Amino acid sequence: MDQDVYGVGIEYLKNDRGYKYLDRVRYRGGFNYDNGYLAINDNQIDGYTLTAGLGLPVGRASNSMMNISYAYGSKGQIQNILVKENYQTITVNFSLEDLWFRDRKIN
Repeated sequence: MDQDVYGVGIEYLKNDRGYKYLDRVRYRGGFNYDNGYLAINDNQIDGYTLTAGLGLPVGRASNSMMNISYAYGSKGQIQNILVKENYQTITVNFSLEDLWFRDRKIN
C-alpha cells in the first residue's frame, strides 16, 4: 500500500547578526501527517506529529547551533479493535558548521 506524507513547518529568527543572544535564537514549529502504509481490515493506520523547537547559537562568530526539539505524535486508532499509540520525543543535536573547516592564521 502506498503512503503519503504531508508536512509544514515554520522558523522565526529576529536577527541572525544581532548583538543580543535572544535575537539570534531560532524558534521552530511544525506539523506532519501521514496516511500510513498499513491497512488492517480495510482501515488505514494514519498518524500525525506536532513539533516545537529551538536553535540555540553556539558562539558569536560561527553558524554552529545546539538544536532542541519536542514532538508529540499519535498513530493508529481505537475503533474496530485496533491499537492507538501516543508518543513524545525530545531531541538534542549539535550542528558544528564552522568549527571544523575554518582557516587558521598562524603568526
